[in-house]
Amino acid sequence: MDRENVELTQIGEGSELRSAESVPVPSDDASAMTASRIPRWVVHAVLALATVLVAAATVASGDASSPYAVLYVCVVACAFFLLDGIEAAVQAALVFAAYGAALAMLPGRTPSSVIVHAGVLFASVWFAGLLLGALRVKQERLVERIADSSYGNRVLDRQGIDRVLAVEAERSLRSGIPFALITCAVDSIDLRSRDARSPAASGLIAVAAKAVGGAIRRTDFVGRLGPNLLAVIAIYSDERAASAMVERIRELGRDSGGAEHGLTLSFGIGIFPRNGDTPDSLLEAAESALEAARGLDGERSLVATRTVNSSSTGAEMRRADVHIAPGA
Repeated sequence: MDRENVELTQIGEGSELRSAESVPVPSDDASAMTASRIPRWVVHAVLALATVLVAAATVASGDASSPYAVLYVCVVACAFFLLDGIEAAVQAALVFAAYGAALAMLPGRTPSSVIVHAGVLFASVWFAGLLLGALRVKQERLVERIADSSYGNRVLDRQGIDRVLAVEAERSLRSGIPFALITCAVDSIDLRSRDARSPAASGLIAVAAKAVGGAIRRTDFVGRLGPNLLAVIAIYSDERAASAMVERIRELGRDSGGAEHGLTLSFGIGIFPRNGDTPDSLLEAAESALEAARGLDGERSLVATRTVNSSSTGAEMRRADVHIAPGA
């Protein structure tokens, strides 16, 4: 990352955002961060213990067709629902080994009958587990699509952000009034890590999203560029107005319970057309500023300083169809 493209100065505190009208936001709050905090090793231990207990019950019954074996389906279903694919596969293999050992301990069992019974159970639990895992993935994708397309009926996905940036860039060139693109991320969560989908991380991101939704005006747009990457398109805003909005977001994040859970936010700000005369270049400048802010121990707000040397853009701004009246 080119650190020369960002201004390594933290935006001052105490700024206020005027006309910061709230917009509909999801009801997620800090309470979401308290959900499902069981360590993964506890889940593994409980599932392994259940597997051993079912095997012991099967041996105690003395019957290879004991109904206790059906409980293995529940164990594997829980594994595929609560754990990642590889971890769930390990639990399924443990079930296969435990049931095979239980069958081998029953009197009068031949190796071929043990293999047949264990194979039937193994195929059944794998089918149930894979089906549940596929449904889980489909559900997660559906939730992401709903969140990306209609976060309070206002959050945009990447395509929506690109469309709004293109329209606002044209509007800015015609009116001569700049607009700001603000990128925001939770410092404790990697931008591209799968950890952003964990319950604790989702709770932090929900608090951040709620703060963003409470700070923007009704004329602004908010979107998601990734699981832990929010973007705000602040219409008719220069660096000063964008900085005030950033401080308002940070303040709302603390007031919403983020301070209790160590929530800190970093921001990158790009101004059109100074830092980018196209939607892609403006987004690149804002993301570079965000990465630099996160690289400085987080909780920073950096403004991109890369300037666009485009005579055509400057000429278009000077020939704007609309101008601010003197003294306005």
